[in-house]
Amino acid sequence: MLSQVADRTLDGLRVKGLKTINMRPIFAAEPTPPYWRADFHLNLRGHELVARELEPVVDALLTREDISKVAKGVPKPLSVNMGLGIRSRPTTPLIAPSELQAMGVAQISYPRLFTAAALKGMMNAMQVFKEELVGKNHVVDRPDLLASFGEINDLMGLPELEALEKRFTS
Repeated sequence: MLSQVADRTLDGLRVKGLKTINMRPIFAAEPTPPYWRADFHLNLRGHELVARELEPVVDALLTREDISKVAKGVPKPLSVNMGLGIRSRPTTPLIAPSELQAMGVAQISYPRLFTAAALKGMMNAMQVFKEELVGKNHVVDRPDLLASFGEINDLMGLPELEALEKRFTS
């Protein structure tokens, strides 16, 4: 009976063009059932097996079509991780925020943008330092490679801190 319900469910999803994973053979290969016998809900091992099978499928939405299909198919707001944001990768197409919004994406994150940019900036500065100062013993002024003290102070909110200090010490 349960097998027939599972078959009908999988068939119905496939008819709608959705990818499916039949977990029954994977569960059957386990030495003990990966679900609670009382109510058939997955136990910890069952969740581990499902996660292992889903990881390659849901790890990344690789195309505009994938993102659009998921955004239209989920009942909750979709959040998409766009990785670097300004550099293409095999797992993340470059898509403008307005295009993602038009697809139905509610939130976009760019978690690697700042760290990758900072690392690239450090690499560029160290290359010039190594070549010019160390290699050639030549002093150079390269404001394009470094933030000034003023920029750092502004970024850290020093003007606001100084205003607070003045307010509370006057």
